[in-house]
Amino acid sequence: MKAVLLSIRPDWIEKILNGTKTIEIRKHRPKLQPPFKCYIYCTKSRIAYGSFGVNGKPQECGATVVGEFICKKVSRYSTFGDPENDEITTDEILSRSCLAPDMLRRYELKADYHIGLYAWDISDVVIYDTPKELSDFKQCHRCELYEGCRQHEYSCDGSHNLTKPPQSWCYVEELTP
Repeated sequence: MKAVLLSIRPDWIEKILNGTKTIEIRKHRPKLQPPFKCYIYCTKSRIAYGSFGVNGKPQECGATVVGEFICKKVSRYSTFGDPENDEITTDEILSRSCLAPDMLRRYELKADYHIGLYAWDISDVVIYDTPKELSDFKQCHRCELYEGCRQHEYSCDGSHNLTKPPQSWCYVEELTP
């Protein structure tokens, strides 16, 4: 089954783990129908995330996958104020994403205004006792979702273990328990 691996900065991960950030804003959405699993890749900076209940001991993360969540809904948000087509309000985006208005505006300016932005719902967050390595995840470049993936700087004959994180997100095979 396909899933998504998201690169997220440590300060945003902290907000996801403590429950204050309940949507993730992205310029693109996966071609997966919700619900789907999203793995949380912590970029190279380090944060202590044990204060959120991982064995009661702070742990550091950096360049590892620290948890996962289920995306139950993806809502379209048209940039530059086209409320007729919005599936989520600006106020809801600002409160649930923990973005300041100027941050949202800067992100909007980077997006394709014909497409807009997407709000990925964050629910059922799981924090790993031990972070997972990128090499634990397989990415397939020969699947039906390949063209929609933003992480295809090389090609292969099938699936391969990730060696570097996606710039934003990429499709991966869901891990088996």
